[in-house]
Amino acid sequence: MVEGRYEVQAQVVGLQIPFEEFFEAERDRLFGLLFLITSDRPEAEEIAQDAFLAVWERWDEVTAIFYEDDVRLSGRTTTPINAEFFNDDISGIGSPPAAQHRSVRSTRTTPSWRTSRPRSRPPPRRSRPPSSLDRVRSLRSPVRNWLPPEGDASRLGSRTRRGLGCALRTSERRSGMEAGERLVGAPDVAAPGSNAKRIAFKVLAGLFAAASFGGLFGAAVVFAWFDTDDGGIHRVHDMGYGALYGAILTVGFLVQNWRPEKKVSPFYQILDVALATAIAGAIATSGFAMLGLFILVGYVILFVLHPSRSELLHPHREGFSPILLGLTVLGAIPLIWYALAMAKLQRNGLPVDPHVKDDHWTLMAAMAIGIVLVGFLSAFKFRGWRISAWSAAAALFLYGAISTLYPHKAGSEGTGWGLVAMAGGLVFAVAAYWESRRPIGTGTG
Repeated sequence: MVEGRYEVQAQVVGLQIPFEEFFEAERDRLFGLLFLITSDRPEAEEIAQDAFLAVWERWDEVTAIFYEDDVRLSGRTTTPINAEFFNDDISGIGSPPAAQHRSVRSTRTTPSWRTSRPRSRPPPRRSRPPSSLDRVRSLRSPVRNWLPPEGDASRLGSRTRRGLGCALRTSERRSGMEAGERLVGAPDVAAPGSNAKRIAFKVLAGLFAAASFGGLFGAAVVFAWFDTDDGGIHRVHDMGYGALYGAILTVGFLVQNWRPEKKVSPFYQILDVALATAIAGAIATSGFAMLGLFILVGYVILFVLHPSRSELLHPHREGFSPILLGLTVLGAIPLIWYALAMAKLQRNGLPVDPHVKDDHWTLMAAMAIGIVLVGFLSAFKFRGWRISAWSAAAALFLYGAISTLYPHKAGSEGTGWGLVAMAGGLVFAVAAYWESRRPIGTGTG
């Protein structure tokens, strides 16, 4: 119980309702309503999860509120309490006979603002048909798969945490609680400049996306197919730009303009591209690594301005996917081999070679490493992981497609490996879609 609001000096077996029973009885109905509102299954599951987490973290207070309301409505200091009353009230099946109640003495003094309210019992709740209740209670509860440590609200969604924090502070003011006794992890009221910071974040994210698409040739996903410079010898290398800086980096920047607190994984994939570029430059011993430093600077700027930075430092995960991890490990074998081969061509190539001169071999090594890193990232299923998975799949598919179409161009591994890359991209995308259809916190998570 929370000191300063109410103290119940009693030990009654069965007084507190098991949270699992409440969860099983209410989860399907809440999810159905949220799905009707959002028309998005993952979004509805996430909102329902956040709501149940908020209730679970203050479950002692929730059950005590039933006791408090019963004291207020009955107008007595000695109040009958029975575990069946709580269970039946939540399930909507009425109240037990008064003869089964037990007495518990409360030392709480009723505040004046409560005694001034009319003492009329609210209308009874509509009863749920027994058959429906039996069906709900027969379902297995996955609640323990995704509950965080008790009293920790840091893993709640930022929007839910902001709303929960405001609700808690309102309750504290009404009941006279000290400001320091609120729930651990409940956020403070937004600072006056937070809206300006959010606008600056979105503007810069949009500018960085445009720079990636134009300045780093992410637009090559379109023009690589028709490039005629030097007789079209750079078409596969052009697609390397399009795959790494278009399908992965541009997407990572661009999606931050819509609910960035739910795009944690795409934000991390920006860092993956910076690391892939730097690693490839180091292996090939070329100045290409400096480009990774510039991307890293952009990442740090957005990190500082991010409206939900706590979500980046303590990210919420929707589970873990051994399937995506296994596919990434399988694909990493030929991709890392390809990256090492391209880096060797950059180190040992003649300076007059246009591919060496323009760091095209280093680029292809960075593309291969970037696909592997983003594939690993998506397997951990941080918020927005579907975008990361589909970005990696798209990058691999694009490289395979252009290698199949132009098997004799520099950077291509031929028709056979091109078809394998296309198949791998499709399989990874299908696996990500299948994982996205699974309920959050169940299955492989």
